[in-house]
Amino acid sequence: MMTGSTQTNFDPRPYQNECVQAMLHYTGHAAITSLAVGLGKTKITTDFARAIVKRGGRVLLLAHREELVRNPVDNYLRDIRCGIERGAEHARRDEPIISASVQSLSGARLKQYPHDYFTHICIDEAHHAVCSSYRKILDYFSDYQLFGTTATCHRYDGQALGQIFDDVLFVRDLRFGVDNGYLCDIDCQRVQLQYDLGQVHIRKGDFVQAELEQTLSGTAESVAEVYERYAVGQTIIFCVSATEAQAAADSINRRNGPIASAILGTTKNRAALLQDFAAGKIKVLTSYQVLTEGVDTKNAQTAIIARPVARTNPGLYQQMVGRVLRTAPGKSRALIIDCTGISESCEICTAPTLLGLEYYVPPPASRNSKTRLLDIPLDTLTMDQIPSSWIRSQHTVDIWSHAMGVFTHGIAWEKLPDGCAFLDAGSSCFLVSQANPLGYVTLYENKTNHGKMPLQTALDTVCSICRTRLADERQFWSLRRKKRWAYDPATPAQIALLCSYMPGIAEDSFPGLSKADAQYCLQQLRYYHNKREGVY
Repeated sequence: MMTGSTQTNFDPRPYQNECVQAMLHYTGHAAITSLAVGLGKTKITTDFARAIVKRGGRVLLLAHREELVRNPVDNYLRDIRCGIERGAEHARRDEPIISASVQSLSGARLKQYPHDYFTHICIDEAHHAVCSSYRKILDYFSDYQLFGTTATCHRYDGQALGQIFDDVLFVRDLRFGVDNGYLCDIDCQRVQLQYDLGQVHIRKGDFVQAELEQTLSGTAESVAEVYERYAVGQTIIFCVSATEAQAAADSINRRNGPIASAILGTTKNRAALLQDFAAGKIKVLTSYQVLTEGVDTKNAQTAIIARPVARTNPGLYQQMVGRVLRTAPGKSRALIIDCTGISESCEICTAPTLLGLEYYVPPPASRNSKTRLLDIPLDTLTMDQIPSSWIRSQHTVDIWSHAMGVFTHGIAWEKLPDGCAFLDAGSSCFLVSQANPLGYVTLYENKTNHGKMPLQTALDTVCSICRTRLADERQFWSLRRKKRWAYDPATPAQIALLCSYMPGIAEDSFPGLSKADAQYCLQQLRYYHNKREGVY
């Protein structure tokens, strides 16, 4: 593994050069690049913009936060004429690169530009591009190429980025960054706090904020204790509310002296606090609704996630964790501490989410110790997980479908821990893959690949097949029919088959297992077997 080093404005990394070249040779209209937080999206965009200006073009850089608007101009493009369209700042017509906030440009000043003024438009945090303010700008201009960069292609509201972008141009994920030394190696730890998400609902892709705040109210002292016991180096704590963020900072300061400060959306001296944090004058930042995008806090070594994030909103979780993944002198590892509730829940994001694993239950012997994230197996078949955690995942299909804004037609889909959906329909088995960065999935029927399509199209296709070709096997694929026998005890044949998949497991290892839960575990095992055999 390479050692991490600080990158200057003038030494692009090999993959950054590769991405810029891919952008310069792209012949389509709109493409998106997905890079893990900390892999230098701004460097790629500004190097591309500089190359376009040399060719005589004009580039619009679009972003939604002040930090994202100013960063390209202040840190990467100081050797070239650039303008800013934001608030009281206005660009001049002779500036070939303009960095603009969406809020400012989508207003009256948009019509100050001819429709064909820009040859290229680049959107930072491009998962926001489906919003109406972005669309207004994109619809106004004509004859341009569009490029987007993001670390979080998944939107919690289920809207596919394929509405805006035609192609996925370039992808480099977290594992690539860690393996090549561009991001810190990652340790993860799970700490239990006294809260229960049982009464907290998921709406529009995440936990209902008011219910979440009420449930975690009063946990600040516990969060401060977590910091004292487990945190390493400078730390960012993501809290559930402004009240809890301030209370956590106050508690840490009472215990340790003035080392912590709360940073909130209403904090007026945010820039000064971040400078003090960068200088090491502040050891801990407790945050509410800030520090999730467009902020470089590379000296931070520990992220404490004290604000549970629904598994249907992995983008928010990735952005929070991303604050501690950048390399810095003297920093070789980052620590992610997930504050889970009194009962394990497969509905929340935890560190394995970063690898595309929806939930991972640490073996009992290691639950109070750190685990290297990249050592977590992608296919986990330990007794600690079979069947208990898989069965927990089984009962989340309704949450999945509501969050993604899709209709399952009463088909008995099962949600797999890696984000796929599986259906054993009797003589046919169906698999719907995780959505790609543009929101498209791949549909498999047995060993047949039906190709890429929108998620709803895949669900509609399977429903049609079930109701026509597999009509006589309704007891397998109909959710209503399945409920008639679901809670009966698992049959001896099911138990025997489970044991055959897991050599060395005794038949009495599954007390109280129901037929439906046994079927679900068998589906999981078949899926992983087929995956190893290269079927999917």
